[in-house]
Amino acid sequence: MKKYHLAPFLFMIILIATACQTSTLPEESNATPHTNQPVSTTTKPSQDPTHEQSLPLKIYQAAKIGKLMFVENISIGTSVQDVLAKLGTPESGDPSILSYEKRCHCGFISKDTQRISAIQSSHPQVQQLTIQQVKKDLGQPEQSGTSFGDNYLLYDADPYRLSFYYKGDQVLRIYLEK
Repeated sequence: MKKYHLAPFLFMIILIATACQTSTLPEESNATPHTNQPVSTTTKPSQDPTHEQSLPLKIYQAAKIGKLMFVENISIGTSVQDVLAKLGTPESGDPSILSYEKRCHCGFISKDTQRISAIQSSHPQVQQLTIQQVKKDLGQPEQSGTSFGDNYLLYDADPYRLSFYYKGDQVLRIYLEK
């Protein structure tokens, strides 16, 4: 039997109350992440409701419901038309890649050009994270590797996949896909 926690619902309220504040989509060559995917043991993130959640845990909890922190009111499965209605014309991209890097530090991928299949954020708060913080709060990733010159850690946020891209110890962006 699944346990339901109040934290994801509270998190949703916080997401709704915040403005769209995420970062740029990778260059077209970065649109398909995870080229090298050595597998490592996975440790599920701690979900202790007695402690205030850290940023990596909040990101993980939102990812489990198809949302990416700092991207307001747009989740995996949102129609491209809804994104265009909410955010306007993308700053760059093509029908399958919508980039709003200057406006809200976010970008979207739509494999079928109809519905959002991936979301990326390079919000300044994301970029303040270190990989050590991510590992401490979320445990060992399901996968790790290098994609287009950046390292990543991939966590299973069933049914979604959450990746933290980084250089050195500094997180550059987060990426959510189904």
